[in-house]
Amino acid sequence: LRSWWGRSGYQFNDNWNASVIVSGSDNWADDLGPVGGGPPPRGRFNTSDYSVNATLANRSERTSGFLRFYADDGAIGWEQWSNTTNNWFNTETDWLNSGLRLQQSILLGGATELTLGFDYDSYGGEVWEQHADPANDKRLPEVNFSNTAGYAQLKHTFDLGGGTLLQPSAGARFNYHNTFEDQFAPELGVTLGREKWTVFGNYTRGFNYAGVYSVWFYDVSWNQPDGYKDLEAELVDHYELGLKLQPSHRAAFEFSV
Repeated sequence: LRSWWGRSGYQFNDNWNASVIVSGSDNWADDLGPVGGGPPPRGRFNTSDYSVNATLANRSERTSGFLRFYADDGAIGWEQWSNTTNNWFNTETDWLNSGLRLQQSILLGGATELTLGFDYDSYGGEVWEQHADPANDKRLPEVNFSNTAGYAQLKHTFDLGGGTLLQPSAGARFNYHNTFEDQFAPELGVTLGREKWTVFGNYTRGFNYAGVYSVWFYDVSWNQPDGYKDLEAELVDHYELGLKLQPSHRAAFEFSV
């Protein structure tokens, strides 16, 4: 395991700052084989990953937000052994993901906050299964997907007196995908609390699209070109109720279901 990380930033003035984070890793792990048996004649899992994250942020009395760019370039090299052919084979995976994040929060009066955002993600890669006999090679040419999304959230804080605050919130996200069905994700939340305790509840919808390995199985393993395009996103409706307790500035407890 080898990894490194670095960050540099600059404060332009009281309201604006910029930062850049870069990181990398280069790792491998050997296959020790099943319990009670020996290692295979050949088995090593290699990974490498390099990323950059650049952010321009702003903060003032009534606004806060950021513009962020990221890129992630990585590879997996899986050295394996086939008991069927009694010979070696490799699975090489390469990917390049990048995107933008834009978010701005604005105070509309003293107790109402509006948050607006825009996300763009480009992701994909290629897979090549190399064999000792090139006739058995399998290859998935580069496949790329993209997500484009806009979202908004509005929350308001009600002062109920005696130090008790009630804060409901509502938001929504619309996601456009270049290959799969678009998704709409609502969000609702509410908190009620005082200095030493807070009760909260929320509802959110999440979704997860198929990736490059789904394309591999349909196009290469199952010989169903473009069959992956009929896949639907995984959907999760998430509900949560919880309690936060902070009896002192040195101790805090949180419970949720």
